[in-house]
Amino acid sequence: ADATGTAESAIALSAMARGNGMNKCDVLTSGGELRVTAHADGHSFTDIRLRGPVQEVFRGTFEL
Repeated sequence: ADATGTAESAIALSAMARGNGMNKCDVLTSGGELRVTAHADGHSFTDIRLRGPVQEVFRGTFEL
């Protein structure tokens, strides 16, 4: 399955929560390396960012 970033971000945040002041985590996926950065704010995170290679896998339109 292709990476979407959701699970990878959750894994990285979990690792950061267990780390000692970590604010970034690299995750290697089949599609390339992703970097998750976040600011620890007590028992939660803010300013969560995901960086890495992107590729369009779907294009469509939606009408209301």
